[in-house]
This record gives sequence, structure tokens and C-alpha cells, in this order.
Amino acid sequence: MASNFGNWQCAIDNLTTTAKSDGCLKSFFNLDNNYKRIAFIHKKNFINDVAWLPLYWDNCHSMLRKSTEKAVRYRDDGNKYFQKKQYKSAIQCYTKSIQHASTAELQQNQAFALGLGNRSAALFYLKQYQACLGDITMALTSGCPCPTADRLKIRKIHCLVNLGRGQEAQQAIRDFKKHLSGHTDTEKKVKDKLEDDIASLEHQLSQNWLGEPDGQTDRQLPQLFQGPSEVITQASLAVEMKHTCSKGRHLVAKQAIPAGATLIVERPYAAVLLQDHLHSHCHNCFQTLSLAPIPVECRDTAWTMYHNIECQYQDLLSSVGIAHLSLRIILTAGLQFLLAFSDQDRDSVIRGLTVGPKYQRDYLAVHDLLTHEQDMEAEDLFQYSLTAYLLLRVLIDVGWLPDGASLEDELTDNMMCIGSFLLRHILQLVCNAHAISELQVSQVADSNLVDSKSQVRVATAIYPTASLINHSCDPTIIASFQRDTLVVRSVKDVAVGQEIFNCYGPHCKRMSLTDRQQALSSQYFFHCQCQACVQEEQSIQQDEVPQCPACGVDQVSAPAQCPVCLHNSETLASDTKQADRLFQQGLDRLQQMDIAGAIVSFSQCVELRERSMDRHQTPLCEARDCLARCHAMTGQFSLASKYLELNLSASELKYGDSSIELGYELQKLAQVFFNDKQVGKALNVIDRALGILTIHFGKNSGNEDIEELVQMKSCLIEYQAGTDT
Repeated sequence: MASNFGNWQCAIDNLTTTAKSDGCLKSFFNLDNNYKRIAFIHKKNFINDVAWLPLYWDNCHSMLRKSTEKAVRYRDDGNKYFQKKQYKSAIQCYTKSIQHASTAELQQNQAFALGLGNRSAALFYLKQYQACLGDITMALTSGCPCPTADRLKIRKIHCLVNLGRGQEAQQAIRDFKKHLSGHTDTEKKVKDKLEDDIASLEHQLSQNWLGEPDGQTDRQLPQLFQGPSEVITQASLAVEMKHTCSKGRHLVAKQAIPAGATLIVERPYAAVLLQDHLHSHCHNCFQTLSLAPIPVECRDTAWTMYHNIECQYQDLLSSVGIAHLSLRIILTAGLQFLLAFSDQDRDSVIRGLTVGPKYQRDYLAVHDLLTHEQDMEAEDLFQYSLTAYLLLRVLIDVGWLPDGASLEDELTDNMMCIGSFLLRHILQLVCNAHAISELQVSQVADSNLVDSKSQVRVATAIYPTASLINHSCDPTIIASFQRDTLVVRSVKDVAVGQEIFNCYGPHCKRMSLTDRQQALSSQYFFHCQCQACVQEEQSIQQDEVPQCPACGVDQVSAPAQCPVCLHNSETLASDTKQADRLFQQGLDRLQQMDIAGAIVSFSQCVELRERSMDRHQTPLCEARDCLARCHAMTGQFSLASKYLELNLSASELKYGDSSIELGYELQKLAQVFFNDKQVGKALNVIDRALGILTIHFGKNSGNEDIEELVQMKSCLIEYQAGTDT
């Protein structure tokens, strides 16, 4: 990924090519620890050969500098949108104004306070009362001028009333009346208006009128099955850590574990938002910001822990990819802690355990994760070392290291220590980083009948407890996220003594054996021997009979035409090409809201694919799904359900009978039955979908899909009762 000045990956590729040609890479690969690797990179002065870096160092401090001028300009733009009642656009401008306002002497920064105050007004008109309160509180403590502060205090009381917080509203009214009585210099007209507002609010409260909460409450995290473990503090009491030479550290069931049990609830030790989500999510907890501002506590935590260091280098840090998380780990731990940590003796038989013993969400657990440096190619290790040295240069440039440290001379012991830690964590992250994802809904048309759900990666994190779980291509657990908190649940029953398995990406229901083995070997450095792989290898060895590419029926030889499905190899290519063209044509027509035309295209596509494909193949299922969407949009729910039902068996066969994919297919079918008033069928499908989604997300998780299904079920039962009477 490129910064505004240059591309770091291209730079280290070029440096690697040069190092290979002059023999430096061979010398580097003979080094046996990270101290020596960092020292080698420094001594050879590789980083000075990157032509654009000097220009970057000279300008990075001013590129992303706070600017009161920009803050005022964005606030003025927001005011224009506000006057047009375009509140969402106004909020976007006010947010940019707040971001550009100087953080120096924040308590007396009017640009910052006015931006917050104006944004609170837009939030108020959108009935985002909780978010509005947050902005008001921050503005009042940030040097907001008196006339604006008075309006904000009135707005605060309105928010409290609308949130149903009557006692707080009454106290705020008493405080404001006391404040107002002491302001003898306030203009009479202004004072009269404020007193009228207070009187109106008091009348509302006297009539016991309180608004409803705006729904911005945090979801409660699930409880660990059987409570927390005394040793693995982020995990369930039902699991324990074991260690063997062949498996390393791993988790097993200490007692019988049912499907749906919550086994791990863990916040990351450190995490980094991906570049595409820097402006859409909170940098600290990763909640989607939408209209809501960054929570005050998150802003303060982020600034104190890392943002004050990273802010001016954002372009460069985005360009180094996953290595950015290595820097975040260092900043989270802190300089003094790391310098003291490097001198400690750690003699625990099992890595990561503190005295007690306990395995916690702490730096020791992160530090003791495997690096796999002995398995890495020389070129990869060299590039990781170059990146670690670049990050060390960032810390030195910003003054994070003490005593006026400089890279112009020999590396000091402190520099060597921090540089080696940076490299260690980069190496660990190759195998131990977790992608934080969230379920996002996209629509191909303005109808909730055609929602498409997908998991989108928003951040990269390190979860030391979850990293203890070994891989299987047919895993025991599934991971989900509530903001940045990882929730691990079992998806099948686990007997006492059985190992608990995660899937590192290659899943037996989604990838072929060959592709899985290649992916795991290249990134995780092992040949998978899980039960799914062993069984599949045995099946392949036993199955050497050729099959028809269309229907999959075994054939003694390879005839020109299959005797079962009459597939002809000469016509298959033509049918496939025509079906693909019709499918794209259908998508184009659907985007243009030509639903009738889309139905024609998708129907013809389905007919061709049914003639040339097995009924469970993915392209055929995709065409059926699109055809079902179109029929649902035109109110032809019986036709829509016909195609969705055909896809259910394919999802079950491909992904499993408790898979999240099958759960979402069932949810779609339930929506169609619901709209068609097929009460009995809808209730059966809803119960089945709820059973699957509850295993994955928990019964009281606040998951929107589960809540929607529960509401549908309640409506259907009420409707059924009404028709019966």
C-alpha cells in the first residue's frame, strides 16, 4: 500500500533484490536473533536508500497537523448544511472540524468546543440523544463561550427528558436556574428566552412526560459457560490448557461442553483499524460511528496510549500493513515496562503463564506467542526486519525514546531492545493476528427483501487467549465480535478431554484439500492432519473413477455424452458462457430496477445452469437466489420461496447443518414465508434458523438477525391466534 510520498512495499522489494545480488541477504540469514538483525539493518544503512523517505521525514510533522483554519472552514460548511436541514451532511462536516481543531490547550480551544456544540444540535434534530449528550458534555468542558454554553445546557435537559431520565433532568434544571440567577449581565431578552425554555421543560416533567430511550444502549457481553477459569482468565472454566511437544499449547474440554456454549470473551491486547475504516469506526473500541461521535472515554484512551504518537505518521503506518499492529503493541505496553521486561527471567514451563499460575490478557501472553522465525524464508525475514527498523525510526523521530536518541550514531541498548521487540511482534502477527469483522448489509434495491449480508474485515488485532487454539479444517468453535471484543462459542458438542479447534481460514466446507494444505503450509508452516483432512485424503486415494463434470456420476470411461444427464462436452462451454452473460444481464437490470427484465434473464440463466450443473453447484444457487429476490420484490412470494427452498439443501451440503450460511438462508426463506402469510411454514423455518443463529451468537446477544426472527415469530403467533378466533 502506498503513502502520499511512496510505496513501502515497493521500496523493501527493491532493497531485497539489491541485498540478494550483493550477498548481504545470505549474511543476514545467518544471524540468529532479532538484536543482531536490527543491528545489521542499521549498520548497512539500507533505509537511507529509499529515495522518498527523507522528504517524508521532513514533512510528516506538518502534513497532518491540526489547523484552526480548517476547523473553522469545515464548521462553516456544516452550518450551511444545517440551515438546509441536511443534518447528516452537517454532522460529517462538524466531525471534520472537530478532528482538525488543535489539541493544544484543549480545555481552552473554542474551535473544538464550537464544533462539538454544533454537531450536538444536528444530532438532536436526528433524535440521537445519547450521542448529543456526549458532545454537549465534552463541549462544556472544552472552553465553550458562555452564550453557547447556556444553549447547550438547555439542549442537555431536552436530551435527558427525551431519554426518560427524569431525575437527572430535574437536577439539571435546578442547576441551570441557579446558574442563570447569578448572571446579572445576561441580556434581558436572552434571559427571558432561557427562562421560558426552562418553564416549558418543568411543565413537561410535571405532566410525567418522558420520551423513550433512543436505542443507543450497549449490548451486554455474554457470560462464560460455567464462569471464568481461574487460570485462563479470559476463558471458560470448562476448558483447560495442555502442552505437548507435537501440539504445543492447546485447549481441551475440562468437562462436557454443549453446542452454543461461550468459551472465550476477550478484548484484544492491541488492535489497529484498517485504512478503509479510519473515518467510519472508533479507533479504540471499533464501534461503527455512523452519526454518533467517538465516545469521550475512547478518545482520551486512544490519545494517551498511542494516537499522540501515531497521528502525524498515519500515511506511513497505513503503508506497512500488519506491522502497524506491532507498533501499537509496543505503545500499549509502554517504554519503561518494556525496558524492565527485557531484563526479567522467565522460567515457566508453559510460556505465557504468570506466577499463580495465570494466563491473562497481558504483555507476557503476547510476548510468548510463537514467532516461527526458523520457518521463514530469508527474503520475508529481511523485509520484516526492514519494517521493524522503520517503525523504530518513527519512535525515535517523535521523541518516544529517551535521552535525545538518534539513528545517526550507533544503536543504544534501549534502541536495540525496542527494535527487537518490534521485529518479534511482526513475526508473531504473521500467524497470530486476528481479523476483526462485522456483518454489513448491502442492498441491490430499495427494499429490505433483497438484503445481502457479508462479513467485512474492519481491523486487525492480537488476542492471546484465542491464539492458544489449534487449527482444524472442521472446527469446534466459531468467533464473532461485539465491537472489539472477541466472543468464541462452540458450534458442536465437545466431550471431556477432546481438543477445541479453531479454523485459521481454510475450511473443509469452503476450500479443497489441496488449497487448504497449501494455504496452511505457506502462512502457518504446518501440514494439516486434522480429521477432515485425513478422511478426505483417504477418500481421494480410494476414488480414482472419472466423474461427469455436470452431474458427478461415476463413469467407467470418459464418453462424449453422459448416459445419465446427457451432458455433452462440446455444448457445455457454450451453455456456461451464455448463462454467465444472462446472469450479468440480470444483475444490470436489477440495478436499473427493471425487475421484469431481470426475472427473464435470471430465469433463462437458471434453466441453462440446471441443464449443465449439479443442483448444488454455487453458480446455480446464486442464480436461483437472485431470481427469488426479484420474485419477492414483485410480491410473488410463492415463486420466491420455491427457489430459496431449492438452495437450502445446497447450503446444508456445502457448509453443514449448523453453519451460519445455512442460518442466513433459512432467515431469507422465513422472511418470504412471513410476507406470504404462510404461518406454519414460517414458524418452522424461524425455529430452525433461531437454533442455528443462537449457537453462533448466543441467545441474549442482541444480534439483530435473532431479534428480527423473534419479532417475526411473535407477530405470526399473534396473527395465528387472531385468525383462529
